Amino acid sequence: MLVDSSEREIISHALGAGHDGNIIAQVGSSGHKVTRQAIKSLKPGVWVKDEVINSFFHLLSKQDGELCKKDVTRKGNAFFNSFFMTKLLNKGHSTCSREYDYDNIRNWSKKFVPGKAIFEVDKFFFVINVERTHWVLAVVD
Repeated sequence: MLVDSSEREIISHALGAGHDGNIIAQVGSSGHKVTRQAIKSLKPGVWVKDEVINSFFHLLSKQDGELCKKDVTRKGNAFFNSFFMTKLLNKGHSTCSREYDYDNIRNWSKKFVPGKAIFEVDKFFFVINVERTHWVLAVVD
């Protein structure tokens, strides 16, 4: 990948010295903030922080919406944040006797599904944190 000098400078600044809590980027008007600590998680051998993944999904969602505006016959996609599967599977709650708990995500279509119509969506994208050691992207078509 070719990176020009201005991009290299931005990357060096983000990964360089400074307080880990510094906000390096804000994605969209909804306030997806990416801290220096999160950006540093993109270095090799480091666990990628969920705020980076969620911000990237937010960007993908916005881009998908723009593509749908340009082509009104195109079906939109839904991009769920990294907490979707945790909530659906009710992780961390020993009182749940079922394999999943739909009530935990019942209203998520209002936030993550374009037009709030799940049957009008082309694909659903969500990430799964596998035992806090690996991220997996799932796509439901």
